[in-house]
Amino acid sequence: MLIMQIVKVSPQGQVTIPKHLRDLCASGSFALEAVGKTIILRPIEIKVVDDDLCDVAALAEKSFEFWENEGDDIYQEFYREKK
Repeated sequence: MLIMQIVKVSPQGQVTIPKHLRDLCASGSFALEAVGKTIILRPIEIKVVDDDLCDVAALAEKSFEFWENEGDDIYQEFYREKK
C-alpha cells in the first residue's frame, strides 16, 4: 500500500505527520534516514531497559563507596603532616 501526502516544513524545520498516517504506523518514534535528497521515516519502538542508571540516587551512593576508602586517602595524611 503506497500512500503519499504533501506536507510543509515550518520555519523551525518541523514537519507534521498527519494523524491517519501516524495511526497506520502505531508508533510515536521514527528513525530518519537521508539518502541523497530523499528522506525516509521508519517507525521504531523504543524499549526502556531497567538498569542501575534508572536509579541515580543508588548510583551516587555506589560512587561514594569507592571514594570512602581510608587506605587510599593520601591527602588526609598530607594534611596531618602540615599541622
